[in-house]
Order: sequence, then structure tokens, then C-alpha cells
Amino acid sequence: MTTRRIFRISGPDADHFLQNLVTNDIGKLQQGLVYAALLTPQGKYLADFLLKRDGDDILLDVSSGLADDLVRRLTMYKLRSKVTIEEAGLNLHRGTGPAPDAVRFTLQERPPQLELDRGERNALATLAGLLAEAEWQPQPLHDLFYAAQEASGLDAKALFALTYRALLDQSRGPRLGFFLATLEREWVVARLRSYS
Repeated sequence: MTTRRIFRISGPDADHFLQNLVTNDIGKLQQGLVYAALLTPQGKYLADFLLKRDGDDILLDVSSGLADDLVRRLTMYKLRSKVTIEEAGLNLHRGTGPAPDAVRFTLQERPPQLELDRGERNALATLAGLLAEAEWQPQPLHDLFYAAQEASGLDAKALFALTYRALLDQSRGPRLGFFLATLEREWVVARLRSYS
């Protein structure tokens, strides 16, 4: 049984429709795969997925467990847009070549030199404190970011980007809660506290 489902988003409004809903720039599809997410209006995570251009259509590759709710929400947002969302009838197979640069990342051994303002330093310190006491499992760690976001005053997107910069020296990366769960808690907390 596959753990991924692929949907085809087609129609003359497909690009505009997705551009107004997802967390990444649809224009980047001209360069290859685009990693994006759908958030609530309050910035809470709903689903993340990969997008790929297929002629005039866009393929959306999402975890099977998130697929039905994601399609339901996209259909709800469709309104009068000339967009069709349907199963693509495709299966995902692992590639054997190198990963595209857009989805590669390297954990930085030394803290990247970041110029942070006081609010960003405080946000990382707040996050470090919450992580020091957190249940070290993927979904609770991911959900913790929304508590940190509220406590720090940064919006969710900015806090995620700030954390990726502190760990990877880039503004995005893998699904953060799941990624953090693979690392040592003490190392993550020390890294984030090094910026306060």
C-alpha cells in the first residue's frame, strides 16, 4: 500500500488558485519540484506536499493520511475558479539520482552567523525553553511551534524560517517536527540558545 497520493490540478486558473493558497511561489515550478504547505488563516499547519508542473497542469504529491482533508479544503476554496482537482492515477517511485538542490539540506555543525534582531533572539530563546520540556515526538514538536509563535509574537512562517536558518543556514527545510525528532534534544536546545 502506497503512503503517497498524487492529484492533478488542472484548468485555466490552476496557477492563480494555488498561488493564493500555498506557502511557496508557484512560479518556481518552472525550475522543478516545489515544496509547499497549506495553512489555516491563523497560520497553523494543515498539510505539506510537493508540486510539479505537468504540461499546463500541476501534480500535487501528498501523504495519504493528509490527502482527503487537503482535497476537501482545496475544493472548498475553489469557489468559482476554473480548476479541477482529481486523482492523477500515478504512483510515486523513488529516484536514484541526486536530489534537486531545492530539497537538499545540511545540518550545520557550527551555529551559522546570523544577524538577528532582539525579537528574533527572544523567539529562539522561547522556543529553546519550550523544546527543553517537550515530548520529543514528531507531531508534538511540530505543534509546539504554534505555542512558541504565540509566545514570541513572530508569525508561524517567520519562526519556522528562523529555526531553519539556525539549524541549516537556509530559510526552509524538511517538516520541522519530524526533522527535530531525529536530532538530540540537548543539541537542538543548545543551538537555539546560542543565539540569545
